Amino acid sequence: SYVIDVSGHGVPAALLSVTAMHALSLDALTTALHGCGDEPRPDRIVTDLNRRFCASDNSGLFLTMILAVLDTHT
Repeated sequence: SYVIDVSGHGVPAALLSVTAMHALSLDALTTALHGCGDEPRPDRIVTDLNRRFCASDNSGLFLTMILAVLDTHT
C-alpha cells in the first residue's frame, strides 16, 4: 500500500500525480517488489521513483510518499 502527495497545485501538480500513479501501477509494483525471489523489495520502488521524479526536472515539484508492505502471514 502507498500514500502519495504532490507539492503544488494546478495542472503541473496534477500531471505529476497522474504520472506517479501510472509508475505505481499494479504491474510495476509487482515487478519492483519481487526481485529474484518472493521477498518484497520496496527499496527498488523508491529508488526508481527518485530517479524518475527528480525535483530539478519537475519545475521544483516533488512527491512525498509512504510505502508499506503488509505481510498478513506473519
